[in-house]
Amino acid sequence: MNTTTTSSRIALTAATLSVAFWAAKSVAIGTAGGLGISPWENPLYFAGLLCHVTAVVSLGLALSTGRHPAQRALLVVALIGGALAITVLVGTIAASLEPAAPSWMWTELNLWVIGLLTLAAAWLVVRRQSLRASADHSLIPAS
Repeated sequence: MNTTTTSSRIALTAATLSVAFWAAKSVAIGTAGGLGISPWENPLYFAGLLCHVTAVVSLGLALSTGRHPAQRALLVVALIGGALAITVLVGTIAASLEPAAPSWMWTELNLWVIGLLTLAAAWLVVRRQSLRASADHSLIPAS
């Protein structure tokens, strides 16, 4: 029985890949010895960014299943705006907490936080849909 929508599964997969790409980017930076040294830094960043945007759009589609297409589009746009606002907020908080001589990890902190927040949101949506589907299934009388 299909308990989740395709959009929510895409969101969970894309969010997981986003976190994985950004973690690999951090490993590449760390092993190279700092920012701007590794040739893998930019490709891994953009792969993670593409997956992150895919996850946010898919979350919007998963949350708006069954609604009018205009409402779905508005929710996707709102989630993209919300993701940008959260990114700015996390960056601002990280900058305010930054030590006097920060390492490269401080510049990567916002990617880790937004990636993990999106992964958590995608997991919650998939979990909610699974619980709803199992509750609906349990209400069906045996024949």
